[in-house]
Amino acid sequence: MFVGNLSFNTTVSILEDLFAKYGSVNSVRIIQNYYGRSKGFGYIEFQTVAQANAALALNGHTLDERDIRVDISTQRPYEQTAEKSAPRERRQPARRVRKTSGNSNSNPRPRAQRKQEPRIEVPREQSTTLFIGNMSWNTKEETL
Repeated sequence: MFVGNLSFNTTVSILEDLFAKYGSVNSVRIIQNYYGRSKGFGYIEFQTVAQANAALALNGHTLDERDIRVDISTQRPYEQTAEKSAPRERRQPARRVRKTSGNSNSNPRPRAQRKQEPRIEVPREQSTTLFIGNMSWNTKEETL
């Protein structure tokens, strides 16, 4: 059975106590994110379908100042196998691999191992403007 719109403060024991009025509760799961915080929904498993149908009366019930949503859950198609699947392992992010196109500009070696090419100074036009940076806010034009 699906239970949604749960407060982040709702615990498994609170749900067990609430739904035990409608029958024998086999298990209660509150789904959590990567950091262990509630995602605001969970699943409750009853011993019989009749007990689960009776618990549908809690749809719209106020729990921890929130109107919860109660519904019969259905399994996803890939989970409808005879054996239960093992819990999913966390996927590691894919490592970025630098693709080389074969041209001379791509160099797969680390920067420290590359040969430093000499810089070519390009002659520029003469300028009458001088840039001065990192000056105090108290600096005045007369002091320059």
